Amino acid sequence: MPGEIKLDVNRLTKEELGYELRVRGLGEGGNLTVVEMRAVLRNALHLEKTSLAIKSPTYPYKFAEDSVALTANLDTVNSLIDEFCGIANDSKYKGLMSKIAHALGRVNRSSPSSEAEKETKMDIRLKLLLAVDRLQEKTKKDRKTRDSTVFDLSVLRQTVGQPGAHSSAMEAEHSSSDEEQVVKLKPVPVRDWGLKFTGRPGDMLFTTALERVEEKRRSRGISRARLFTDAVDLFESDAHTWYNLVKNWATDWESLIELMREQFLPKNFDRDLFEEIKRRTQGSQESIGLYIASMIGLFNKMRTPIAEETQLEMILERIDPYYHPFLAFENITSVTQFLTYCRKLDVKRGLAKSYIPPPPKKKSLVPELAYASTSTSVSSSHSSLVVGEVPTTRSVTGDQRPYLEVSVLGFPMMGLLDSGASRTLVGATGYEILRQIGLSLQPMVTQCKVANGQMCASIGYVSTPVTLGDKARIKDILVIPELSHKLILGVGFWVSMNIIPDLRQRIWHFSDHEPSTEIRENRKLAFARIYKDVQAKLSKAYDRSKHQYNLRRRLDQFSLNQKVWRRLHAQSDATKYFSAKLAPKFVGPFTISKIVSPWTYELKDPNGKRTVWHIKDLKAHPPDLE
Repeated sequence: MPGEIKLDVNRLTKEELGYELRVRGLGEGGNLTVVEMRAVLRNALHLEKTSLAIKSPTYPYKFAEDSVALTANLDTVNSLIDEFCGIANDSKYKGLMSKIAHALGRVNRSSPSSEAEKETKMDIRLKLLLAVDRLQEKTKKDRKTRDSTVFDLSVLRQTVGQPGAHSSAMEAEHSSSDEEQVVKLKPVPVRDWGLKFTGRPGDMLFTTALERVEEKRRSRGISRARLFTDAVDLFESDAHTWYNLVKNWATDWESLIELMREQFLPKNFDRDLFEEIKRRTQGSQESIGLYIASMIGLFNKMRTPIAEETQLEMILERIDPYYHPFLAFENITSVTQFLTYCRKLDVKRGLAKSYIPPPPKKKSLVPELAYASTSTSVSSSHSSLVVGEVPTTRSVTGDQRPYLEVSVLGFPMMGLLDSGASRTLVGATGYEILRQIGLSLQPMVTQCKVANGQMCASIGYVSTPVTLGDKARIKDILVIPELSHKLILGVGFWVSMNIIPDLRQRIWHFSDHEPSTEIRENRKLAFARIYKDVQAKLSKAYDRSKHQYNLRRRLDQFSLNQKVWRRLHAQSDATKYFSAKLAPKFVGPFTISKIVSPWTYELKDPNGKRTVWHIKDLKAHPPDLE
C-alpha cells in the first residue's frame, strides 16, 4: 500500500548503512564499499527472519549522538518533502519512506536517561510521524494537479486525436496499486516479449531497455512483482552473468533497477546527457512535434528530474529560428500550448509557400476585375519582392557567383552579390548570427517572390550598420528563413555603397576610387568544383585505358573435354643454344578435365598429368579431322 513505511537497503546512505551494521554487531563497514555494505545488511535482514538471526550487542550509541543524527535526518526529510513532486510508490517516494523508516528504527532503539531526553525522543518520533502524514497528503494533492503539469509532457507520447489518450495514461500512472493497472489484461510471459538486454557497448542502452520493459509490462499485463520474479528472461550475455551475481541482493523490481543503474549507467551519465541536450537543436527538415518528442525523451532518460519550466525554456532556445519572432509576443506556459501554437505557424508557413500570384490581365475572363501591375520594378513598400533565385539545395558542382566580405558591427560576413535582388536579405543562418550579436527583429510579415517563381515569407527586418571598406551605411535587412544563403547583397546595397562591380574581371571599386580585387568566389564551393573536374578527368582516363585493354581481351569460354593449346613460357638458354624467340608460342593439345572457375581450367596432357591454367594462356584447338 502507498502508506507502508519500509526500510529499503538500496536507498540508504553510507552513514545510515554504517549505523544499521553497527547496531547489529557487524561494525561500521569502514573498509567496505556502499555496494558491499548493502549486501551485508541485506543478508543480515534475511537472517533476522530465521532461527540463525545474529544476536544484537548492547546498543553502542549515546542518546546525545542519536539526538544530533535524528535532528539532522528530520531536517533532511522535511526539506525533501517540501521539494517532492511525484506519485505514491515512485523512486523518490520510496526513498523518503526508507529514510523515515531508518529514523524511526533509530529513535526506537535510543535510550534516554533523563526526563528531558525522554521528551526529546517523543518529540522526534511525533515529528517523524507527522512527516509521513505530510508526505502522503502531498501525494494526494499531486494526483489532482498532475493533469495540468506533468501530463503536459506525456501528451507528446500519445497519438494525436486518439480519444481517451490522456485519461488512460492518467489511470495507468496514478493507480494506487500496481495490480489495478493490469487486472483487465491477459498476462503475456516475459520470455515471450522478445526483449533482451546484454549490457554490452553498442547494443541497447540501459535507459532505452528500461523504457521498453515498462512499455511492454503495461501492455502485456504483467505486475512489477511478476516482472521481478521473471527478470532472468530479460538478460543475456554479460548482463545475464551480472544478474546471477546480484539476484539475491534485490528484494523487488525497484531495488533491481537501482543495482542496474549502478552497474550499467556511466558514472557521469546525467552530466554528459545534459550536455548533449544543450547541443540538440531542431533539424532543418525535422517537424516541431518530433523535435519536442525527442527532447522530452532525452529529459526523461535523466536520473535527476528537470523541472518542466526548465525543459520548456531549453526547448524554446533550440527550435528553428523561424518561430522566434512569432513566439516573442506569446506567453507560453506549457509544452502542449507551445506545440499547438507552433503547429499553427507551420500551417501558415505552408500557406505562404503555396501562394500563387494573380494571373495577368490578358488571361482573365473579366479583364476589368483582374489585377493590373502598376510598375515593373518592386520597391520595399510592396508586398511582393523580386530577389535572385535561391535553390532549395546547393549543388556540389561549385558556385562561381561573386561573393563580397562585409562587416556587421565588427562581425565579418560573406555576402552574395546578386543583381537580381532589390534588397539586402539574410537566411536562417545569417539571422542567427545577427541575433547572437544582439540585434532585434522588427516584425513585418511580407511575401517575397524569387526569380524562379517560388514564394518566400519574410518575417521582418533588422536595422544595422553594414561596413564595406571605409564606408558604412545603415541597412534594413529582410529576414527570410527559407533562404539557404547566409547573406544576399542586392542592388539596393550597391547603390547605397556607390560600388561598381565588374563581374567579368571579378573586381569592384567605389565610384570615386580605383578598382579593388575584393570580389571572389566562395572557396569551399570552388574546391568542390575543382574536385569534380579532377574526378571527371580521372574517369575519362579510366574509360580510355579500359577500352584499350578490352581490345586485347579474349572472351573465350571452353567446355569439358575440349582440346586447347597452352601458351609456352620458354626462356632462352645459351648453353643449349636455345632461343626463346624461335620457340613455338603454344604447345599441346591438352584436354580440359575440369572447369575450376570461369577463368581457370584444369588441363590433362597425354601422359595423364594435370595442371591448372588461366584462360589467358589458353587457345582453342581446331577440331580433329574425321
